[in-house]
Amino acid sequence: MTEADTGSSHSCPVRVTVTGATGETGRLLSVMIGRGDLFGPKTLVELTLFVSKKEMNKFTKGTMVELGMCNLRQLARVRGTSNLNDAFKDAQYIILAGGVPAHAGFSRNDLIGSNCREIKDIGIALQGVEKTVKILVVTDPQNIIVGLVHHFAPNLDSKQLTGLSRVDHNRSVVKLAKMLGVSVYEISRVSVFGNSGVKVFPDLRHACVENLGKIRGAYEAFGDDYYLKYDFVRDIHNRNNEIYKRCNNGPYMTISNAVVQHMRDWIFGTPSHTWTSMVVLSDGSYGVDKDLPYSFPVRIDSKGEWEIVHDLDHDLFEKERLAEAVEHILKEKEFAWATMGLKSTQDNEERVPLTWSFGCNDPVACRVLGPLERQRMNYF
Repeated sequence: MTEADTGSSHSCPVRVTVTGATGETGRLLSVMIGRGDLFGPKTLVELTLFVSKKEMNKFTKGTMVELGMCNLRQLARVRGTSNLNDAFKDAQYIILAGGVPAHAGFSRNDLIGSNCREIKDIGIALQGVEKTVKILVVTDPQNIIVGLVHHFAPNLDSKQLTGLSRVDHNRSVVKLAKMLGVSVYEISRVSVFGNSGVKVFPDLRHACVENLGKIRGAYEAFGDDYYLKYDFVRDIHNRNNEIYKRCNNGPYMTISNAVVQHMRDWIFGTPSHTWTSMVVLSDGSYGVDKDLPYSFPVRIDSKGEWEIVHDLDHDLFEKERLAEAVEHILKEKEFAWATMGLKSTQDNEERVPLTWSFGCNDPVACRVLGPLERQRMNYF
């Protein structure tokens, strides 16, 4: 273990653990947390950074030295360890940010195979944490990793484990604001349902825009339901690949910023008029299998207790998207469990296959019956 004193002192600093400390996301998070982005300028932080044994020398000579020279006023102490039990001991907040990020040319199966390997040890170590500890999964794919953590640490309360879907939530808010020519602060009630990657569904049916004192729904304000259901969703799906092509690097700033925003909402609560999106264990809402890790819109009170936003209405097309994401997660779960040599907990009974049936009164949903529009749908 390595340790450094950054010059600040406080009797009871907040204790945060971050895994994947030598990765780009881990390094950015260390600085952001240390300068007060997460807890504010009046709260000091004791930061524990977990790194593998083979990376410890690089960490000691690089990351630790850099952090010590950043003059981070809220960072009371920083230490590095390659022992998971030591890393999680006494932590109040744990951010699991290790693993390989999704990138162009890397299949979902490659991603799952690479990032599931260390989850067993992490889950076993998490069995010893207190019930008040908040644990965020950043490692992609978040739905699968949340499920594996829950499997290997079954004593964790479902309320203390969440996964990151704030990246797609933020991208949806920003894109909608730009299309409407308003500030992101004027957009509320965007929802992200489903799985990370190509099966995420940014739902704008209940999104609101406030401008010049008037509140309108996103569909009414934009005036093109078809675009918001199809092209908008496709653009959100393709955002990662665009960043890789333009920057030749991953969206690490986007991810790190989303982590801080996710945790701030989880700790301090969401504004009363809106909600955010998180991967949580399903309670059966919206037809999602109970205990399946799935992104939902959630409200969080001032005590940090979250609850799924229930009873949002959807048309047939949107219900198909939500159900399709369930099927996708279950298939990925089967692959991940097989990769880990685990017995699947999925019901043995045959599931009803999804069908494209649009015998409904919704003119937007029924429009997909046209051949050109079916062709445009192929990205789903």
